[in-house]
Amino acid sequence: MATTNLTVMVGAQSSPPHLQLLLPYAAGHVKVKLQGAPTTTYRIQTSALLSNDWSNFSTNTTDAGGLFQIEDTNSPVRRFYRAVAQ
Repeated sequence: MATTNLTVMVGAQSSPPHLQLLLPYAAGHVKVKLQGAPTTTYRIQTSALLSNDWSNFSTNTTDAGGLFQIEDTNSPVRRFYRAVAQ
């Protein structure tokens, strides 16, 4: 009778990215922090309305801790943000 050892590697189920809007620090300037999966590329999209008119704003890759931060230097009074994994 033969015996075989088998190792199965299962990747961790990553949770959806979490965006945090940091308080505006100057008129029209907003910082957005993303926490997601480590070393993953995300598209940050913006919209004036919560509808299907999303535009690409920035594409960034998280660091080993799953974080990155961006600055929107031309933010209108109201703008929505979302993150989409590449």
